[in-house]
Amino acid sequence: MSLPRTGFPSGSLGRSHRLSLALRLLLLLLLLYAALYFFELGYFKARILPGIYLKDLHLGGLALPDLPRAARALSFTFIAPGGEALSLSLQELGIQLDYEAIYREARRRQNHLYRPWTWAGQKYCVPLRYRLDEQKLHQRLKALAEEAGCEPVDAFFRVSDDYRSVEVVPEKSGYRIKAEALPALIRERLDRAGASLTIPLPAEPVPARVAAESLEKKGVCALMSSFTTAFNPAQEDRAHNIKLAAGFLDGYLLAPGERFSLNDFLGESTPEKGYRKAPVISGLDFVAGYGGGLCQISSTLYNAVLLADLEVCQRHNHNLAVPYIAPGRDATISYGVHDFVFRNNKEHHILISAAVEENRLTFRLYGLPPEVEVKIWTHILEATPPPVLYLYAPDLAPGKEEIVKGSFGYRVETWKYVHKGNRLLSRERISLDYYAPYPTKIRRGPPRAH
Repeated sequence: MSLPRTGFPSGSLGRSHRLSLALRLLLLLLLLYAALYFFELGYFKARILPGIYLKDLHLGGLALPDLPRAARALSFTFIAPGGEALSLSLQELGIQLDYEAIYREARRRQNHLYRPWTWAGQKYCVPLRYRLDEQKLHQRLKALAEEAGCEPVDAFFRVSDDYRSVEVVPEKSGYRIKAEALPALIRERLDRAGASLTIPLPAEPVPARVAAESLEKKGVCALMSSFTTAFNPAQEDRAHNIKLAAGFLDGYLLAPGERFSLNDFLGESTPEKGYRKAPVISGLDFVAGYGGGLCQISSTLYNAVLLADLEVCQRHNHNLAVPYIAPGRDATISYGVHDFVFRNNKEHHILISAAVEENRLTFRLYGLPPEVEVKIWTHILEATPPPVLYLYAPDLAPGKEEIVKGSFGYRVETWKYVHKGNRLLSRERISLDYYAPYPTKIRRGPPRAH
């Protein structure tokens, strides 16, 4: 038995069902769009739509009161020739933003034809509206140019780790930042809405004053002589003066034929130069004076000069023997009175190296390898024991005594021998010195009461 046929064509029911679903989906999308549209009208009524930028700062969703806080993130980044990046905020550069004008421009550019699903693809840069403090801008750019500039480094001599040779370290060119060109670059970046706030700093090269080629012609390559003396580091002020003066002398380059005066080089030892008071010999006693310890500088250098076979032009011994060097091998200096002077009698330059390591002061002289060997010999002709002085000392307790040890006096001659291989080239008595004895002082307190 067959069923009766209906009046509907085959498949029409399925098509009707699919059409109904499409209409429902379309209605849902229209409702969603309407909801988003009205949300946009409400939420962004006083806010900036997404996709609007101030330089690289996204303004979307910001109201006028939010702009000052958000704009703090804006800054100029300056790239130095060496690759270093320096950032300065707009405020530091004297740039004051007009937030109301920026807000009005952003609101004028936005429109409600934006669709929510296209916000991510929208991007529009509003121009900066600003006021510029010219004086503050120029002052900060001047400071920036000084900070970002790079001073050239002169070529210099570097002593080897074993102190037996020196090498020339090549120079490095520097550069000067052209601060005068920066204001125009900054204005150009500010006035172009889409321009980056990253600026490569304009610069011009600054050559070094001393080139490696010039130093290599000086003939300085090997150790000529070295001499070391020791000092008491517990005497802090005296040790400070020795380190200070050694630092001044280190690296001095002496030309062929040049005379070197230690007094002229160091000048008067004053507190303004950093010197402190320490014991110095005045007459036949010790007193406190600025620059105490400089005679150890001159005595140590004197011996290095002798061993390098340089010409000694002026040298004076102390009135009293000193503990850091043997009698006959010292050289005292006193500004305006006694000087130590020597001359470079070689045909090449001589580099003076001064070093303080722990409690030792060392002078090394560098030039061409020495052709001769110098030996110094001292001969004590007479030694005078220190006299004893008894001194009343009311500051001591009754019956107590304090002994300040004295030192011998000497009459001594110093000889210089110059050898070349096994052959003696010369023998010369270079000085005959006299040192007064320094008395042993016995300080006694008041007598004990009986």
